[in-house]
Amino acid sequence: LLLPPLGKANALNAAVLRAVHPILVFADARQRFAPDAIRRLVAHFRDPRVGAVSGELVLDCEEAAQEGVGSTSAASTIGDGVGAYWKYEKWLRRHEAAAGSMVGVTGAIYAMRRYLWECLPTDTLLDDVLGPMRLVMRGYRVTFESGARAFDETAPDASHELRRKMRTLAGNFQLLAQEPRVLIPGTNPVWLQFMSHKVGR
Repeated sequence: LLLPPLGKANALNAAVLRAVHPILVFADARQRFAPDAIRRLVAHFRDPRVGAVSGELVLDCEEAAQEGVGSTSAASTIGDGVGAYWKYEKWLRRHEAAAGSMVGVTGAIYAMRRYLWECLPTDTLLDDVLGPMRLVMRGYRVTFESGARAFDETAPDASHELRRKMRTLAGNFQLLAQEPRVLIPGTNPVWLQFMSHKVGR
């Protein structure tokens, strides 16, 4: 699609309006998928309660650490710290999914039922949290598939990572304005996870 530069949310809305198949798969521009990633994502939709499935984003610093060669390199001065943080984040997501539903998904690799899509406000910063939380509020599960993997590079330095984290935190505040009912116990089925994972942060 050839679209004017009006932001990611507008691009997603336009693309979904033209989609024809029952499952949407979302990716960012930079990452590459494992060959079996989409098959592993869509397998979860056999369960009618599942509205969306997140895959796992694997950073190059994690792979280097697993191989025992050290996670920092000339490409990134912060690989060790980012790798440790991201492992903790994925641990949280796995346990949220096991307890019922995740709070958000990994924007670089996830799938959703097309008929459950709701158009995003044009200024949305965190489409990968707003969309899934809307599903959870409607009674659907958002789950995690660690075998559906996408691969990416670590931010090159602390300033790049700081900008990314500031955008994420700003998006969390924006989410509270867009969907204030997520703060209401009982209305939000994953209220405890949301308060701990998003508000507490």
